[in-house]
Amino acid sequence: MKRNSIVIVIVLLAVTIAMGTLIRSGESEALLELVDCSWYVKDDTVVFEGILKNNSDKPVAYVKVEVVYYDGENGNILASDYGYPVQEYPLQPDHFGSFGKVTFNAPVSEIKWAEYRIVDYQQVF
Repeated sequence: MKRNSIVIVIVLLAVTIAMGTLIRSGESEALLELVDCSWYVKDDTVVFEGILKNNSDKPVAYVKVEVVYYDGENGNILASDYGYPVQEYPLQPDHFGSFGKVTFNAPVSEIKWAEYRIVDYQQVF
């Protein structure tokens, strides 16, 4: 009986950790906002840049932004990249931070559009 109780506790702990991770990743969109994003081709590379706003009441650091490049016809993924864009460390509440990242080895002539999203961050307490 003790063995079953231990297994149940371990499973509940794993579910709690997983739920906490999901809640945190969902909150990142509300606490942090990609205000402006753009991309362009320069010297056979793709540059993505933009502005990020901290809408939370705490400073944030290690913000990870992902960009995915698509072709125009079928919505196929051609390349993806990520960066840690906040240049002001940490990004204070209600402040803006700019970012830029160069993506190498992308088929620049085939890229028609890009999608951006915040995939991770760390609040500084």
